[in-house]
Amino acid sequence: MAGRSIGGIFDLIATTDANMGFYYLLLHGWLWAGDSATWMRALSAIPALAAIPLTAILARRLFGDMVGLVAGFLMAGSMFVVANVQNARGYSLAMLLIVLAVMCFVAAVIDRRPGAWVACINHIVGIFREKNYAPGNTAILISDLGVPISLLVLLISTGAI
Repeated sequence: MAGRSIGGIFDLIATTDANMGFYYLLLHGWLWAGDSATWMRALSAIPALAAIPLTAILARRLFGDMVGLVAGFLMAGSMFVVANVQNARGYSLAMLLIVLAVMCFVAAVIDRRPGAWVACINHIVGIFREKNYAPGNTAILISDLGVPISLLVLLISTGAI
């Protein structure tokens, strides 16, 4: 799929496989640096590895130090996470988007940061896009481009940058 041209990927997104569009675009760029099975799986490993400490940070923020530590270990040792990393598919990306959406929601509700709502909504749309089928939907490009933008909004609204 990702070996197709950019136009071919957009045709695929518009007709049959819209739910993995963002991942296919990432993988298309990723394959410029190599095309081995290990290299392709690395793109699934990176979001999963990022989701582990973010889950621990989120759990710590909501429930305390011990719960954060346990959540991080449970996430790191989860066979579900390990299995999804081994698939060269967008499941670990969806998992990361879910953790980021919850972090944005917490920032919007608990910290009362209105800019975090934009990031939260974009991540929720990104999750929906990664896991559901919507052929011919023009929101594909908007939601796919919205994920990095919403991450930037989250970092600015939380004062990280």
